[in-house]
Amino acid sequence: VPDPAAPGGWRALTGDELGTLLADHLLRRGGAGPDDVLVTTVVSSRLLSRLAAAAGVGYAESLTGFKWVVRAPAAGQRFLFGYEEALGYCAGDLVRDKDGITAALLAAELGAGLLAEGRTVLDRLDDIFREHGAHVTRQRSLRLEGADWLERVTTAMASLRSHPPDAMAGRPVVEFEDLLEGRRLPPSDVLIWTLDGARLVIRPSGTEPKCKCYAEAVVEVTNADVPTARAEAKTAVEEVLEAAAHLLTTHGL
Repeated sequence: VPDPAAPGGWRALTGDELGTLLADHLLRRGGAGPDDVLVTTVVSSRLLSRLAAAAGVGYAESLTGFKWVVRAPAAGQRFLFGYEEALGYCAGDLVRDKDGITAALLAAELGAGLLAEGRTVLDRLDDIFREHGAHVTRQRSLRLEGADWLERVTTAMASLRSHPPDAMAGRPVVEFEDLLEGRRLPPSDVLIWTLDGARLVIRPSGTEPKCKCYAEAVVEVTNADVPTARAEAKTAVEEVLEAAAHLLTTHGL
């Protein structure tokens, strides 16, 4: 999208940004109710939950992968929209998988509607941030070398489970969740830290010798100053990712 603040005047939307904009567009269309559900994954932004709460529709989280996303609604609920931060989107229950064609049509409809109002998708994203806080997300993959990479990842994850930190990047841990326990989702090798104003998710890659870290920071917007809130959130995300990399190293990665 055009962005005067970006190098070259253009920038790519993140998966979370586009997912938020498409969900917001569907909600603003009207007609959604408490039996409709917005779905995203445990590694994606929590902003979708705020949109759902404000609109009075359901919200659910799933493991990564669309085989989980489309199955998230409970009996009697209707799948309205789902996405994952790694650029996958599904609207409605016709396809029941990630569907770039439907997503492209929705994005075109969103852009055309805003253009008719003399506005841009970044203007709309700023509106959402003013209402729900500036949510900034970023992922960092730590690639591992050597034949013992799997053993090192397994050791690091086990160590973190046994000795989870009570603070990270100067932020106290509000909640620690180990998805391997299978309390609310099928058991999965995923660790989640909810921090004061931020969140960190760590999981091994299922396909490559990598350990993946997903960070999110939320800064409430004051005096309608979105750029300042977004900049603060970006700084916080980087600090959490640096702390995560150090944490994994000290635990055997």
